[in-house]
Amino acid sequence: MSRSAPAYPVETAEILSGVESTIRRFVKAIAVSASVWATARANYLANAAIYKQLTRLSDAELHRRGLSRSTLARDVSGTFDGS
Repeated sequence: MSRSAPAYPVETAEILSGVESTIRRFVKAIAVSASVWATARANYLANAAIYKQLTRLSDAELHRRGLSRSTLARDVSGTFDGS
């Protein structure tokens, strides 16, 4: 009994190349996501530290800096998000 060649022969190297490419894209997507998360986390922590420092100031000192206690959280949260 003779075996016939498949109708669409696929080389093992081609399959492996496709798998490697898919793995590379997956790893890159994970790395980009991790980087975005780390940046967001660092910004959050920086905002929290600034907010904590500013809440200790008097209303007069906040006003001198152009800030208001009633909008302080919003003002600080805009510090690192490009606002």
